[in-house]
Amino acid sequence: QAFPTPSYSEITHSIPGRPFKVIFSKVLKDRELVGINVNEFGLVSIQIKEISTNRTFDIDGMSSGEKGLILTFLLISRSIAQGGIVMLDEPELHLNPAVCKSILPFLIDEYLTPHGVQAIICSHSPEILGSAFDAPDCALLHLQSPTIISKIYAEDRREVFEALRRLGTSASDVLFSSGSIFVEGPHDIETLESGFSEIVVRYNITQLGGRGAVENEIKTLQKAEAAGEVDTVKCFIFDLDKVPTSLQSTRLVKVLQWRRRCLENYLIDEKIIYDLLSDGEISKHKIEKRGEVAGIFKEIAFEQLRELVADEVYRAMNYENPGLRPTEVAGKDYADVAAVLFGRLETIQLQTMALTSDVWRREFVAKCESEHVKRQAQWEGAWQIVCDGKRFFRDLHKRFGVKLSPLKLKKLIVERMEREKADTWVLVQQLLIDALRT
Repeated sequence: QAFPTPSYSEITHSIPGRPFKVIFSKVLKDRELVGINVNEFGLVSIQIKEISTNRTFDIDGMSSGEKGLILTFLLISRSIAQGGIVMLDEPELHLNPAVCKSILPFLIDEYLTPHGVQAIICSHSPEILGSAFDAPDCALLHLQSPTIISKIYAEDRREVFEALRRLGTSASDVLFSSGSIFVEGPHDIETLESGFSEIVVRYNITQLGGRGAVENEIKTLQKAEAAGEVDTVKCFIFDLDKVPTSLQSTRLVKVLQWRRRCLENYLIDEKIIYDLLSDGEISKHKIEKRGEVAGIFKEIAFEQLRELVADEVYRAMNYENPGLRPTEVAGKDYADVAAVLFGRLETIQLQTMALTSDVWRREFVAKCESEHVKRQAQWEGAWQIVCDGKRFFRDLHKRFGVKLSPLKLKKLIVERMEREKADTWVLVQQLLIDALRT
């Protein structure tokens, strides 16, 4: 039996309210409903076009999240009564963030406001929470336990949320964790999660940007804490490098600076690294004798010393830098910029005009050698603390032909350190516990 094929307008007209085509135009914006028909088996086929690629496919080709969203909104449009209530549990499931941003505004504009409907939504989506936080007709509530729920007032938390957003943490991270940890090194997040999961699992961890901007945000958060607007721990972990911070911890806004140059310095464990490099699946080369490990590691670290000394000696000479600073061109015309730059070139000329190659080289080498002797004495007993740990692992990786990525190697080391309760692992564990204690 042949089935008559209804027209697209007949099918869409049979749906009460506005046709569901609006869902595509306002929420699934890269999708377009292009046709509906019934095949020879009596099954409805809905054709969807992907606008960015101009590709047409059946609705079954959409993700489960997209199909669920369409069904949810169709059910609301067909069943909601004036003054009714809509209850949604995690509507963001299986949807990308761009779509999640549109869900709440679409729901409000298309269904809630026109029909006087109230919606109760449970969500962990940063995009949905952000929309609720910014919408004047939404109340944002934090379900802290099965028996405790508290309202979040935008005017009370806005400064805190904005500071945390600038640091890369979303409102949902703030609300649904025991606090936030901010780290400086590129591999610090994965390293801490691999070796210290029992401590950091309840915290959202974010990598920091530039130190100066971050220190300003810390001051903002500590000011907000004094006003009673911070209620969970915000812990900032800095590398020691050559820049000790002057910031002090408060009860909830903590500042921890590693006592070694960076987190990697705590991973320089002779026994564990020797064992790992002995595995042919991990490294092309191995250290032949365990007794050689300390000397080889020290040699790798001390290769940094010449570069460090040369850099510091040259910087101490304080020659003017000919580079252009952004502040020197902002709001100035070319004549003003030219005056500033030529003034710098004149300074450089005065600094260098009396120099001769042989004399300058001899003086530079002499200063470097003198400084090297001083630094070498300092490094002899403390190289594991003061060397650049990140550079150490890059050089180790290259020297022994490690087959794993540097990050994977660090994760293996810290996991082994945790199992064996290595001394430096215990040191980091205690630093984290102390820093996160309120």
